[in-house]
Amino acid sequence: MLIKGKHINRALSINSSLHVNVGGLKLEDAFDGKSAECDFIATFGDHILLIEMKCLRRTYSPKEIFQTEQEVNYGVEQVKRRALVLQENWNKIRQVATIDLPIHPPDPMKMIKVVCLNIFNFTAKEREDVIITDVSSLTKYFVNPTVEQFEIGDTRKKTGGYSLWKKEYPTPSEFKEFLLKPHTIADIYGSLEPDVRSLLLIDNTNHPIGFLDFSLTSNPIDLSNKKVKPIRESSISGENDNPLRIQPNRCRGK
Repeated sequence: MLIKGKHINRALSINSSLHVNVGGLKLEDAFDGKSAECDFIATFGDHILLIEMKCLRRTYSPKEIFQTEQEVNYGVEQVKRRALVLQENWNKIRQVATIDLPIHPPDPMKMIKVVCLNIFNFTAKEREDVIITDVSSLTKYFVNPTVEQFEIGDTRKKTGGYSLWKKEYPTPSEFKEFLLKPHTIADIYGSLEPDVRSLLLIDNTNHPIGFLDFSLTSNPIDLSNKKVKPIRESSISGENDNPLRIQPNRCRGK
């Protein structure tokens, strides 16, 4: 899957809760004397959303995963630097942005920093306050937040569904929670239980050594043991019935 910043910019800009700088954003001379370019920057309520896009090869072996991880770590450093550029060069950012930005630099606690990949090996990991996700989870949350559940047997039967949004629109806090536990793996997380294990002491003078293991205690795809949420009427109604949900976003002037 080819992932490009401009494609994500256009896709997420249809959500009216995001005000996306669709054309990307670049500074030739940042505070450290180097250029800086944001793949994706948007206002999200009172937060700033920064996303770095990475198109990587699919990994098939532990060695390839390790090698790819270096690229992911580089993406984390890029996002962290761009967040610092926003803090140090806010007035310059406001001048080149195509959306309205607050007068004062954003609170570091209200900056959502994301590395978005086209592979799934690192989804839901968090490193130095940067969350790693995949493009399907990112677009699912903002573009099509309804999750439908089906039971597959001799026939395909719809059993229920739910919206990824607790309200009629996305919020920064819920978005961060979703990134750390997207719907594709939430049932797996919910089926895991911690299990403390300790190594046998051979001698009383040895130091005790233990570790935390996790056990899969139930089938994460078994709907019979789950409370299936009914789909809210608002989550399946048309766009025109719910103007707060998803609308084309028109960039405002500087």
